[in-house]
Formats: sequence, C-alpha cells, structure tokens
Amino acid sequence: MATPSFEPRFARPSFGPGDLVQGTLEVVQPMDGLRTLNASLRYVDRSPSYWDSVSYAAAEPLHEGPAAVGDQIPFALQMPADAYPSWEEPLASRMGSLFWALVIEADIGGGFDTTTRLPVPVDASRPWTGPPPTFANRLNQTGKKWDVEIEPDRWSLRRGEVVGVDLRIGEPDASRETLKLGFICQAVYDVEEEYRGNSGSISYRRSTRRANLHEEWPEIDRAASTQTIGCHVPATAPFSYGGNAFGFVWMVVAREERKWRGDPRTVAVLEVLP
Repeated sequence: MATPSFEPRFARPSFGPGDLVQGTLEVVQPMDGLRTLNASLRYVDRSPSYWDSVSYAAAEPLHEGPAAVGDQIPFALQMPADAYPSWEEPLASRMGSLFWALVIEADIGGGFDTTTRLPVPVDASRPWTGPPPTFANRLNQTGKKWDVEIEPDRWSLRRGEVVGVDLRIGEPDASRETLKLGFICQAVYDVEEEYRGNSGSISYRRSTRRANLHEEWPEIDRAASTQTIGCHVPATAPFSYGGNAFGFVWMVVAREERKWRGDPRTVAVLEVLP
C-alpha cells in the first residue's frame, strides 16, 4: 500500500450524526504533479478482500495545484443526521467492518491519481438512529405443502427491542421434534478465493460467506396450532446493513427435518435499526 501523501488533523476528538466534520490535511509527501484535490464523506463497508462505500453528498473541491510538505489544506463536510454508527467490533473484525471515512481523491498528472480513505473518529456514546425503516416485507419459503407459517408483528425494529413472531402449525403434534424456530443475525462478507484448474492454472473469484453472530432457538409448543414467540435484539447487537462487501442480516427461521423428503424452511428477513 502506498504511503499517504497527507495526514488528517481533525478539529475535534470525535463526531456524531449531523456534525460538521472539520479539520485540515497536512501534506507529508511532495505533490508536485497535483492538479486537484477533492473530498467526500462516505460510509465504508470493508471485508477481508474488498472495499465498498456509500457517498451521502457530492465530492467537494479542497485544493488546486501542487502542494508542498507542511501545507495545511482545510476540509469541512457534513455528516447526515440519520447516519449509521460504525461497527468495528473484535468479534467481527476477521469478517469486516463498517465505518465513516474521509475519502480524498487526488488528480495527479501522468496518470498517478490516488484515492485515500481516512477513518473519521466517531462518538459511540451519541444516539445513532440510522435512516428511516423501509418496511419491506421479505418472506421466503422452500418446500411445498408445508403446514407451518410464521409472521412477525412488524418488519422493522431497533436494537434492544422485542419482536413478536406468530407461529402457526396446521397439523400440531408434540412428536414433531425437528420443527424449530430460530432468531439469527448473520455477518455477510465477500472474500477472494483461489481456484486451481485441471491444467494447474490459478484463478481468483469473489465468494460470499456467512457466519452467525447471534443465534437463538427458543422453546416452542409443537402441539399448539398457534402461538407467539418473543425474540429480543440485544442493545449491543449488530444492525441490518446490506453492504456490497460486508454487512449484517437479521432473520426469523422456521425449519423442519423430514425423512425421505426435502426439509422445508421459511425465512422472514427483518430490518434491525441502530
């Protein structure tokens, strides 16, 4: 990785939703061929092999012309009032992270343009509401003629809240021991994998992996035709985010193992806000 040409000097120790992220860029490497310097504030999702980001405003011009070591280039960019919080917990660090970054794009003569991501320090103690819920009802089922149905009492909730899930069994029977209901949060992250062909050639492909970070399988009454199960989202749990390189998915899963037939399964994808 190339050495950055500048270091950020933020005006405050940390920032939160709606704040103006201010500071200066101190030039630490000569930039004689620099033509323009632009900056934007982006929400970055990073996996072990890939980066992606969402920009919440157009890039703003910071500087024109060459820059010498020691020059101070000011910046000021607005963080959205409904910004997502960062997620850089050790538990998920090997899979990826989510964070705010000051992205600097340098247009340099001779085709040596660079893009630098500088993490923005954020105040985790501030309330982070995230964007408004989408209220998208996502219910996926596999297996025909299955007599089990699930329906959450709402499709969007916040961390620390409880969602009620109605479980309906058309043929209730206490002996159906493999019928289960689960409440799961998965980390979804992309990695670059190496493949060897029959001729010994090596190629690389992008592959998506999943890992359960939160998993509960509450007790259910298999002899009851209807019941409601409460599923609690811990206050410090991950929140839903569909990044292109890394993110989290929350779901309620009903499944049953059956001999000699395909195992039926129904998944209700929920939106857990910060």
